[in-house]
Amino acid sequence: MYLGKVGQMMSRTYPEAGFAKKEGGALKDFMYAASKDRTLGQITYPSHYMGAGEQKIFEVVRAVLYAPKGAMILIEEPEVSLHNKAMDDLLIFLDEQAQKKELQIIISTHWLGIKAWTEKISVFSLHVNEQTDAVTCNKDFNPADQFAMSGDRSDVKKLTVWVEDELAKRIVDHLANEMNVKKFIKKIGVAYSANNLFSMAAGLVIDREVVDDVLIVGDGDVATSPQEKAKRIESLIDLVVEGVPVDGPRAWVAKKRVTALGLVTEFASPKEKNPEEFFLAVARNLVELNKAPKWLREDITEIDSMQPVPSAKKAFYDLAKMKSDSDVPAQVTQELGRLHTMLIQAIAESDEWPAYVQPVKDRLIAMCRLHHLLKAEPVGSIQNGTGKTESVDKVETA
Repeated sequence: MYLGKVGQMMSRTYPEAGFAKKEGGALKDFMYAASKDRTLGQITYPSHYMGAGEQKIFEVVRAVLYAPKGAMILIEEPEVSLHNKAMDDLLIFLDEQAQKKELQIIISTHWLGIKAWTEKISVFSLHVNEQTDAVTCNKDFNPADQFAMSGDRSDVKKLTVWVEDELAKRIVDHLANEMNVKKFIKKIGVAYSANNLFSMAAGLVIDREVVDDVLIVGDGDVATSPQEKAKRIESLIDLVVEGVPVDGPRAWVAKKRVTALGLVTEFASPKEKNPEEFFLAVARNLVELNKAPKWLREDITEIDSMQPVPSAKKAFYDLAKMKSDSDVPAQVTQELGRLHTMLIQAIAESDEWPAYVQPVKDRLIAMCRLHHLLKAEPVGSIQNGTGKTESVDKVETA
């Protein structure tokens, strides 16, 4: 069994392995192994001719196999000089032996592949406070830990958000920066209509089993009630053939509908106003309260002078067209984007802003916590380098 397990991990055949002695030299006791080579046949060699990973596998497997029942074994950085397959095979072996012999096996590692094992074994991460040298132990391996080990910023970008239009994209972008969670968002995509958002929700849940990394944000002017949203989803995820078993496809459809509905949230738009109508109403209120900056007062005066009275969306577009002094769509769009950004910055200071973005904010917080991106409760604390024991109630994991 011993040689078979080592051979499986190293992708070799070992007919023999053991310990030997020599009369002279500093190292009188040494390990040796015999392996089969396709060209040389069976060859026997001492441990100092083994690779570092091969020697470590021999040592670890032997120690675990011969450990008494209930023993505790500490293995330090087994990934050194081992490829990913060997590490996975080693962990499979360690997990089997731990259960079979009631062993407590503790591994210290910097191996990124450990993230694939978080549901099978208990994983903890240590965080060092560079100012105080306090070391905090947190349960689970999260994207922030992965970034700390790899240095790759993409490791913490886990979330995707889909919105209706460019204005909604800028609103979510501003909110994410305001919440300090923008670093966790890999994409804010634009679907260009509410219909596309609902179609996207339906398509995602049909294609994927897990969709907890996606948020779909509507403007709040279409399908605002739970009943209306449910009707949208039901029309997109449905059975074509009637008379199917209730416990078969119908159960699948019901589950997918609930999941899709859970993906969609909306801005809390009063009286089902689209974002432009909401922004225009708040801007006028800021002007009346004398809280609007000079440029916003001038823009509202310009909009109010427009005849015939345009919709809020068209009013902002016409204002951007006037400011850009151009009929070229690309230039008008660029100016409109600049105007939207300035409007968001002004509206974000109003009393109406928190309630408007609260549903999206709540969902982003929940998603970040689900993926261990915001904060984690420490499991405990250990002594720092000065010998003092310190603990922190909550720590930022990213």
